[in-house]
Amino acid sequence: MLGVIWVKFKDYKNSLPMIIVMTVMALVLIYIFGTGFDSGYMPTVAITDNDQTETSKAYINQLMEEEGYEFIMTTYDEGKTNVEKGEYIALVDVKKGFENNLLGGGGSSVDLYKSGILLNIR
Repeated sequence: MLGVIWVKFKDYKNSLPMIIVMTVMALVLIYIFGTGFDSGYMPTVAITDNDQTETSKAYINQLMEEEGYEFIMTTYDEGKTNVEKGEYIALVDVKKGFENNLLGGGGSSVDLYKSGILLNIR
């Protein structure tokens, strides 16, 4: 058993330079691609609040705390147009009755519009 371990250790010892070279190459590539793609780009998400209640405002504030996205308040038509143009990546539409539906147990009334697809989130 110890003989097998000793032979394997000698094999690793012989290929140690290759292991070091591969590790250094991986680290260099990670550094190059990591700094190259760090352009500060943040995709924009439009939000509409048609309910205008404390609950909908709290929901939107919680959404806006997410890192990695830029959020802007807009109208539904303007947001949908800009999503179709490709200026925004999505539109989150908080429907009228959001608070009543949520507190009444009927689920939320939120639509997500992205690239021609409208999803109703309940």
